[in-house]
Amino acid sequence: MTFKTDDLRAFLQKENGPASASRWQVILPNISGDVKPGGGTVEWDGTINDMNLVCTAARLPGIDVITVDRQIGMIPQKVAVGKTNTPVSLTFYLTNKYTSRKYFQEWMETVVGTGAPYTAGFLNLYGKDVTIQQLDKLGQKVYEVKLQQAYPINLSEIELNNAAATAAAEFTVTLQYTTYEVVALGNNL
Repeated sequence: MTFKTDDLRAFLQKENGPASASRWQVILPNISGDVKPGGGTVEWDGTINDMNLVCTAARLPGIDVITVDRQIGMIPQKVAVGKTNTPVSLTFYLTNKYTSRKYFQEWMETVVGTGAPYTAGFLNLYGKDVTIQQLDKLGQKVYEVKLQQAYPINLSEIELNNAAATAAAEFTVTLQYTTYEVVALGNNL
């Protein structure tokens, strides 16, 4: 097949242009009042919409197909036996109030208690839906994924150094989930 720039241009025009990786939004769940397995409830009073403003990076989920090796005669084959969902990472700027970090720490405390005997909660209590939307240049949704029963499994360390005095501190949270749903968006998909 011969490459023609006119064909590429026509295809991109038909597809409303290339997707922009720099336009997205994350919709996080309200965790206020959720039960902690070690005792108590979450008393988080921040605004969830503000968390989207300081989200600097998000990843859409991937899928890994689980395979096993099978040998038929002299020909080795890989055969699919299942799938796993890859964890999703979100990166946030830190403010001087550490609001976004506190949110995920509180949420993690609903997954596993902070003191001995480190009691684990129940997935139906701490698993929450998280939505990640990719937007076009006009702010319209072009792709939306809802992570079902998502919960944080890792908060990255926060590096403190004096290399860049003007750089904002960041941290990354990793979310696990049971499955995800691609939400159809009218004629955009």
